Amino acid sequence: MTAPPAPERLRTRWLVLAVLCLAELVVVLDHTVLNVAIPTLTAELGADTAQVQWIINAYALSQAGLLLAAGSAA
Repeated sequence: MTAPPAPERLRTRWLVLAVLCLAELVVVLDHTVLNVAIPTLTAELGADTAQVQWIINAYALSQAGLLLAAGSAA
């Protein structure tokens, strides 16, 4: 059997988990804001279903790229 992890290592694991949860919370909040804004965007831009899908996909793609860049910078 292996020895239990040292308290410092255990604290580091919890810190990493907290940072990951915070990053995921930001992503979920961004997508929630986008979903709330879809009816307004559709009305203001006069977009049809295909154009709304393009808006959502472009937003998700740009957010993913920025998230990867920010992760690399951190």
